Amino acid sequence: MKHARAVITDSGGITEETTVMQVPCLTLRDTTERPETVTVGTNELIGTDPSKLKPALDRLFAGQWKRGSIPPLCVTSRHKSARGNRHIPAKAAVAEKRPEGLLSVG
Repeated sequence: MKHARAVITDSGGITEETTVMQVPCLTLRDTTERPETVTVGTNELIGTDPSKLKPALDRLFAGQWKRGSIPPLCVTSRHKSARGNRHIPAKAAVAEKRPEGLLSVG
């Protein structure tokens, strides 16, 4: 996840990790139990409407994604040690832009 261009998820825990790692995160939910990842961090709530995902990805790949900061309560030894050791749930997807311009989510 540390080297991902972005992460697409519906998990609250992943939004914390991406915020700490300064990786853009697109959350496929209408609400979050971690609002600081949206207000301060790199996370945006895209919602559950699939038509909202492409415009968000277009902004991301155009370099128009917000530059978040790390909320004070997110910087803990738990997060620092979990960066390379935490299992990423199957419901989290990493997005990358391929040379031919196609988006691969997997």
